[in-house]
Amino acid sequence: MQSKFTAKTHHFFTSPRRALLCKTKSHHNQFVRELKVPTFAKYGAVAFLMCTWKWFYYAPNTYKELVIAEMRRRGEVVTEAMGSKEAFTLKYFLEPPSMRKAKKWYSFRHFFAKVIGPYLVGHFFLLPLPVLAAGYLVGGQGAAGLAMGALWYKHAVLNLLLADVVTNIHAFITIATNHAGEDLYQFSSSCAPNSGTFFLRQVGGV
Repeated sequence: MQSKFTAKTHHFFTSPRRALLCKTKSHHNQFVRELKVPTFAKYGAVAFLMCTWKWFYYAPNTYKELVIAEMRRRGEVVTEAMGSKEAFTLKYFLEPPSMRKAKKWYSFRHFFAKVIGPYLVGHFFLLPLPVLAAGYLVGGQGAAGLAMGALWYKHAVLNLLLADVVTNIHAFITIATNHAGEDLYQFSSSCAPNSGTFFLRQVGGV
């Protein structure tokens, strides 16, 4: 899902208002600049987004594109007035309805059940279970084994969480900066995949 809709809405339609990964630095960070807080707090907000952007921005926005595509396949009308070109992030579920600029494409419960929930449970809690069993066996079973298994399991979960933060930071640094240059070309229309225009835009555009 991720690669398909990234290609469709970002690489084939390289416009600052249609890019899925990052529109432009000024457009994406507008809400941070408009916060009525001290500058150091804004830097803190950017640091938080850097550590969590795949969860906060990329996953919900990619899923929004899938929801829109499915609506269009069913023959439903999707217009720009509905906020189809606006980024749909976890911020939508945290802000009051009066501040929302887009349609509620899906509920947080639906998003958790279909997208982040299975990954969260499977990757961070089920994947390290063999470590728990290994610690139990190495610790001699019994209470000592349970204590060692629990300790190993905790360390495994913490390592996975730290790895997730590090990969978020790495991806943010490499991807966001590549989409934020003021001298990059940006386009307002789509182009045919694998055409000469397509490859030219991949080299010189956002």
